[in-house]
Amino acid sequence: MKRGFVILSCFIFVFLYRLKIKLAKSYPTTSNFSNVRLTELRCNEETLQVTTLNQKILPNTLGVIVPFRNRSKHIRPFITHMTKYLSDKGIPHQFWVINQTDAFRFNRGKLFNIGVKYASYAGCDYFALHDIDLLPDNPNLDYGKPVKTGVYHVSRPGLHPLYRHSKFLGGIITITKEAFISVNGFSNDYWGWGREDDDFRERIRSKKIKVDRPPLLSTGTKKTFINLHLKEDIRDKSKTEEQNRYAKQHFPERGFNDTSLSETCFWEKSLAGIVYFVVDAKLSCDAKTTPWCLPLST
Repeated sequence: MKRGFVILSCFIFVFLYRLKIKLAKSYPTTSNFSNVRLTELRCNEETLQVTTLNQKILPNTLGVIVPFRNRSKHIRPFITHMTKYLSDKGIPHQFWVINQTDAFRFNRGKLFNIGVKYASYAGCDYFALHDIDLLPDNPNLDYGKPVKTGVYHVSRPGLHPLYRHSKFLGGIITITKEAFISVNGFSNDYWGWGREDDDFRERIRSKKIKVDRPPLLSTGTKKTFINLHLKEDIRDKSKTEEQNRYAKQHFPERGFNDTSLSETCFWEKSLAGIVYFVVDAKLSCDAKTTPWCLPLST
């Protein structure tokens, strides 16, 4: 009897140890990132003659991550405005526009996960998770590294031109690499517009990370930001009943750690002498697990 108990205990110990190793490998750490892999992810070798990725990146470089689909008219005002705004603040930065190229519904969270991986490989150590149609217009907004708590909500309620409810966590967020990895990034399961930021807020809350915010500036909701969003910029807000039920659950073990770059590649672009990067991302979806990834019939 005693011998059987010892054997069983040894078996359980070995199983738990292997499980711990497996989980440790599934979550990326800051030491996993290197420039080397980027050379394998170019869309076209000939597009990169003298690339900024070959230059030594400055400490505390901000990776501006922009999820994107069918918003070409916003590229020029965004890149030019943000370049001047961040340069005036003396913040070294790179732009990573993550372009969803497949036929599935828009997946903002997954595009952020892909963008953080690319920007991390390029050497950025904190990120601005940034909507393309929202531009800072008050010089007192802080885009520096959020060393105090790891997460800083730039477009907080009370300053964002549209969203004012107290739990809102979207628009523009700066976050350290360590904090993003700690919460395992965004869920990859939110297709269509919305809910991914609510899930992200819950991930942050469950890790007991405080979200820091700017003070309520005198420019308020009307003059702190420039809102480029137009009525014709349609957002796919439709939700199925199954999707609504799923949104009430949280699966923090899934997200950044299982985000694949296998169907992605990047281009180096130039606009008015400003270099930025575009990642073409052909997302995959398991329609049995998240059938709401498929376009909904109207």
